[in-house]
Amino acid sequence: MTTPSTDDGLTIIAETGASHGHSYAKCLALIHAARLAGADAVKFSAFKADEMTADSQEPPFLIANGPWKGRSLYNLYKQSALPYEWLPDIKRAAQSAGLKFILSIYHPNTVPLLAELGVRTVKIASFELNFPDFLQAVAQSSVSNVIASTGSSTIPEIEQAVRILSNKHLTLLHCVSAYPALPEEMNLHTMIDMQIRFKVPVGLSDHTTGMNAPVCAGALGASVIEKHIKIDEDGLDSSFAILPDRFAGMVQVCRQAKTMLGKAVYDRPKAYHRKQIKDRMLRVVW
Repeated sequence: MTTPSTDDGLTIIAETGASHGHSYAKCLALIHAARLAGADAVKFSAFKADEMTADSQEPPFLIANGPWKGRSLYNLYKQSALPYEWLPDIKRAAQSAGLKFILSIYHPNTVPLLAELGVRTVKIASFELNFPDFLQAVAQSSVSNVIASTGSSTIPEIEQAVRILSNKHLTLLHCVSAYPALPEEMNLHTMIDMQIRFKVPVGLSDHTTGMNAPVCAGALGASVIEKHIKIDEDGLDSSFAILPDRFAGMVQVCRQAKTMLGKAVYDRPKAYHRKQIKDRMLRVVW
């Protein structure tokens, strides 16, 4: 990952998801909200519905549960896709606000956009981690940093992705691919296991409705925390995105949790201790 704006080793990403409501003005408002909330980076997505799924109203292309129940995947992606011509200005607006610009892409056809826009950090969603042609295209791209979610991935799939992307600075994010995700489903120790198993920086991509999971991830030493942000209740992600004031509170507590980890220290200064005085061990003021 690129160096965060603070010295705590934690990068917090404001994920805009579909909160933009297909409005350019809302994209800019989300960037402003992310900056005020204390995020280090803001993330947008680039995709076309035709490259994501089939235009079908039949299973397996219909969503069975959750906030999008009954909708087709194609319709969902069609509604939430951003026009590519907005992206250069959105990137400039993010950088002008002092935020890192991160782009999610989902198909090999979109990889050339990374060089065109000068994107340094790309995000790969968990559903694309078993798409080796796409991973190879990203590995051959101009980006330096790759963040990959692992929500629906098996260990062999993650191992394959780590091998393919070994020439990039890779960060793996633990993720529960449910919208919203339930607290009892989080299993945050998976994040620690990934760090040990794959020997790369790790973090959390969170879809819970609150901020407890990101705070716990910070306390476990996450390098990256990604959370959906919203500025109103109109977006497709509104059931699990959080408003800027809560996002700001999350940022503050996550940073404190990460900082409190510190390092292993034993020889700390003592205000009081026992000291041999004559033939007795007595408590004294040091």
